[in-house]
Amino acid sequence: MQRNCSEPKYVFQSFDSLYGCYKDFGGIVNSNPFAQVVNTCLNDYCNNTFPELGGCAKWTQPTDLNFTISYHSSLFLGYTSFNNEAACEGVKGEVNSDLAGPGVFTSYMMQLVILLYLWFFLRLSREGPSLASYFSEKRKLFLHKALVSKERRPALAKMTRLFDRHHAVLKHTLVEFQEAQCFFMLASQIAVLWSTSHSAALESHTLRSLIQNTSVSGMVSSTGILPVVIGMWSLQRMHKCSPWNFVLSVVTVIVSEVALYQTRDVPSIDKIVPMDYNGWPASCGFSAPPLIYCGLSTTEFYTQVLTRGGPMFFLQWSNPYCLVLFGMVILLWIKTFIIDAIGRETFPRFFLERAWLSQPPPDSKWGRWLPRASGLVTFLVEIAFIGAMVMDITAFDGFDYIHLIDWGAWSFGQVVAITLWFPVASKYIYWLVFGTEAYSKARIPSPYRIIKQQVDKNGGDYGKVMSSTRDGFGPFANLQGVKVSAAINVNAGSGKVSDGLSLAYKSSLVHSSYLGTFCDGSSQSSAL
Repeated sequence: MQRNCSEPKYVFQSFDSLYGCYKDFGGIVNSNPFAQVVNTCLNDYCNNTFPELGGCAKWTQPTDLNFTISYHSSLFLGYTSFNNEAACEGVKGEVNSDLAGPGVFTSYMMQLVILLYLWFFLRLSREGPSLASYFSEKRKLFLHKALVSKERRPALAKMTRLFDRHHAVLKHTLVEFQEAQCFFMLASQIAVLWSTSHSAALESHTLRSLIQNTSVSGMVSSTGILPVVIGMWSLQRMHKCSPWNFVLSVVTVIVSEVALYQTRDVPSIDKIVPMDYNGWPASCGFSAPPLIYCGLSTTEFYTQVLTRGGPMFFLQWSNPYCLVLFGMVILLWIKTFIIDAIGRETFPRFFLERAWLSQPPPDSKWGRWLPRASGLVTFLVEIAFIGAMVMDITAFDGFDYIHLIDWGAWSFGQVVAITLWFPVASKYIYWLVFGTEAYSKARIPSPYRIIKQQVDKNGGDYGKVMSSTRDGFGPFANLQGVKVSAAINVNAGSGKVSDGLSLAYKSSLVHSSYLGTFCDGSSQSSAL
């Protein structure tokens, strides 16, 4: 089709027609009629700007405005845009408030901070008593006073009980938090997927807005992967395994991965949504001026890097790591379910005996090395997780630094987004003050009841019958506990336990039972 590049109605009807004429004639005003058409349109618009579009911040009076339409490439970013500094300066490019308004943005940050808080204090509450005892012994040796040690024993015992109680509360809270963040992220990822297939959903009226909406969508997708995988990892290590949490977490990560890859590239410029405005200049063919195709500000390097740097860094570096750990956690959870099956009377006993015999003796070289190796792997995994979390928080903070977040755009939905985490926080505070017993008792149906159980020095993850291989990296790391438990006779069946509490089924029958072991260190018995 022959181009009519001297006719404004044709030139400004689409980006393809504008770019096609530019490739034919260039953007020097004095050299061709096409450039003069664009120049007239820019001057007329800048003389009377439309607030919803903005721009022309460096325009002072009608003049020759030479321009280019070129492919812009920088770190993590590449796109074709219209370029004229005087006209493009100040063009609007806000992120959709439903995607990253002040309340939603705060909710994302709260999600990351709460997860870091839970991880840190779970570690502290489990290792705290051991560290306190260690330093107490060092103080005793240093002062050569046995009296100091005797005086501190009651205090250490009390502190240990407080740490154990806090550890139980944190594990309860982690379960609640994992469910809350999964549902929040599922809703967010479904919205991202829907918006990528419906261009009008995010109301991207300019190329800047389109780029920034896509970038924030990518970061939102990352929060459905990294925090959820960390939550799965922590739950598995805390032995709070349930099919419900497992399926919910896996579905969340898969949907988030799909959404992440949908936002990995800058979308087509055709995705720009036309503005509902009829006051465009006649010199622009009564269409929007080419300012809608202006790229990101070329004067602000941080704007370019932070806009796409965060999601692209996650996609290229953090995401592969998360996927490897995601697969590893799935295998560990499946192993947990297998060991749960071993505790049932229908499981073949010969398999249990063979698995037990295949374990290296605790005093052998491999028996001593495996727990240390699993501890080292756990340490390295969690350090990498924390580094990735800090990068995510930095990227979100960068969006605020370059003013992508409009803190004046509060609405009903933004307030609701913040209150999402209030149930988790309020339960944590309640359990911390009043304990978990009263709350759990109200939620446990008859004929079950709560029994307080003796916990080990590590916070009751396995109890006294479990082995020291607590991280579960060996192929049958938990079988020692099952082997010991198999010899126990009990008078009442029991259900799952959590946080030092067991759910015992009231029964008037007395049977010889097999006592199996759950992933959370609990016991289950069934009549033989």
